[in-house]
Amino acid sequence: MGRQLELIQRLPPLPAYSKVTKMANQTRATAALVDANTADRTLAEKLGDVISCLDYGATVSGTAAANTTAINDAITAAAVSGANGFVLVPYGVSYTESSLVLPDDVQLIVFGQYGTVTFLCKDHTSSAVARGGISVKSKGATGIVLRSHDAGVTADPFLQIVDATNGDMAAVQTRYVEVEEITAPTTPTANRVRIYAAVNGSVTELFAKFQDGSVVPIALEGQSANLVGATTWDPGSVAKNDVVEKEVTVTGAALGDFVIASFSLDLAGLDISAYVGAADRVDVILHNGTSGAIDLGSGTLKVLVFKRY
Repeated sequence: MGRQLELIQRLPPLPAYSKVTKMANQTRATAALVDANTADRTLAEKLGDVISCLDYGATVSGTAAANTTAINDAITAAAVSGANGFVLVPYGVSYTESSLVLPDDVQLIVFGQYGTVTFLCKDHTSSAVARGGISVKSKGATGIVLRSHDAGVTADPFLQIVDATNGDMAAVQTRYVEVEEITAPTTPTANRVRIYAAVNGSVTELFAKFQDGSVVPIALEGQSANLVGATTWDPGSVAKNDVVEKEVTVTGAALGDFVIASFSLDLAGLDISAYVGAADRVDVILHNGTSGAIDLGSGTLKVLVFKRY
């Protein structure tokens, strides 16, 4: 052991290196083959499938303007690679979305604190523009695109489901839709309507808001939108300029509701009208404005009540 230690001590000292330097003639791998695959792709080509914006100067501490330039440079690199690649933006890198230039053959994936956003410029093999969405499809199907869309109203984004082939709104099959009570949303853009629920006093009411800003109530909790009632009625002979009346029970009818009445027989010139005379009661009036008495006979009197919310 002493002899071995003596030999080691006699060895010349190793040169000191402060850092590892990259050799100027370092070469790349010329081929990176997958087992059972004959496609000859270089390692650089494989790495080009996924490009990080960090490799083009983006940083967490960088400004949005500088990072946006770096992300666009990464997008350009992914586009010219011909690989239809992905550009990754790690969490914490700020940028200006509206300044990004995303061609049809590149997808941008942004990793956020609470999830991942995939920007698809176009569903590959179709012409439906789907920026800011995720394409979902099964084998042999055209698929759909899920995207967050605000219809030009920044304050009210919503999830839009469109046909991945032509961009039309896609049909969604579901058992029911449940919405929370909110305050009135902002006005939708042209040719659209917004349905929402809000509190009216102590009950929930369903509303529709149109592109002109008008709001129309649809239904009120605990009340039906339309109420009906019917009864058999023989008005008898109604003299000239005389009137006859009939009460019809309509549960839920209230003062101020709108009422329409009808009779199963030819009115022969008599005028029919109706109104809510009391809670749960509709009063129907026949008026004879003709030149003589009219006897209609027995028939069915029906009333339709539209709730005034």
